[in-house]
Amino acid sequence: MEICFYHINNDYINFLKKYEREKVGYTCVPNIQYKTSDKFVFGAVMDINGINYFVPVSSYGKKQEDVILIRDKKKKTDILGSLRFAYMLPVPRPCLIKLDINSIVNEYSKTHISKELAFCRRERDKIFKQAEKTYFRVINKVNEQLVKNSCNFKVLEQAYIEYYIINKLEYSQINVQDYVLKKLNEIYADFINNTSIDNSVHKDFTLQYGELPQTLDTAENRGNVSKYIVEQINKGELTETQRINLKNLQQAIRDFEEPLFISETEKITEWCEKAQEKAVERMSELDEQNKNNYER
Repeated sequence: MEICFYHINNDYINFLKKYEREKVGYTCVPNIQYKTSDKFVFGAVMDINGINYFVPVSSYGKKQEDVILIRDKKKKTDILGSLRFAYMLPVPRPCLIKLDINSIVNEYSKTHISKELAFCRRERDKIFKQAEKTYFRVINKVNEQLVKNSCNFKVLEQAYIEYYIINKLEYSQINVQDYVLKKLNEIYADFINNTSIDNSVHKDFTLQYGELPQTLDTAENRGNVSKYIVEQINKGELTETQRINLKNLQQAIRDFEEPLFISETEKITEWCEKAQEKAVERMSELDEQNKNNYER
C-alpha cells in the first residue's frame, strides 16, 4: 500500500464511534466530515497483527509528546499542521480513498497539503516510531490523561475485525496469524538482544525452567516467556524503560494468543452444542421406546 494521504469512508467512522461508545461509554474517534473540507489521514504508519493504522492530519498546532508538528521545509518556524497519534485509527483497505492532491481546485489548499505530504514522507521513520510509542503508551496505560484522551486501540481493533465479518470482506485469519507470529518473533529477538534485565531473577528462572527459548513459535515457549516476564516485573529492580519493554513484549504475546484462544473456545462451544443436540435426540428416542414398551 502506498504511503500517502487518504480519506476514510464515513460509514466506517460511524461504525467505530458506535462500537467504542458501546464498549467504553464514550468515543475519541475523530470527526472526519466538516463544512469546508473533510479530514484526511496519513499512513499506514503502523501494522498491528496485520491491521494497518492511520494517523489524522490536523490543524492543531500545539507541541505535545504524542503529537508531531508538520513544519515547512524552508521556513521551519511555520507550522502547517500536525499528526495526532492519540487518535490513530485501524482502517480496512476498502474503507480508504486516496487523496488526489492534483484534483484540489483551490491553489492555496493544494500547495499547503502538498507541503504536508512532503513533510510526512520526509519524516516517515520518525512518524512510524512515534506511532508505535504512542500505541504502547496507551495500551499499557503509562499516562492516565493520555489514555483518557485517546482512542481505545484494542477496542477499535475488535471493531475492525467485526466490520470485516459483517460486511463479508476478505480477511484471512490464517495469513494474519502467520504474519503476527513473524512480528512477535521480531519483537522477542529485539528484546533478547537489546534489553538489560535483572540477572538474579534470570538465574533463578533458568534454574527452574531452563534457558529462554530462541523463538516464540510454540505455546510452551510463549508460556515460559510470559512466566519470565511476570517474575521480572514482580521481583526485578527495573528502570522505567525496562518495565515498558517487558510490558510491550507481554502485550505482544497476549495479542497473538487471544485470537487462538477465541478460536479454540468457539470450537469447544460448537462441539458442546452438537453434543447437546445429540443428547436431546437420544433422550427423545428413549422416550419413544419407553412409550412403545408401555403400550405393549
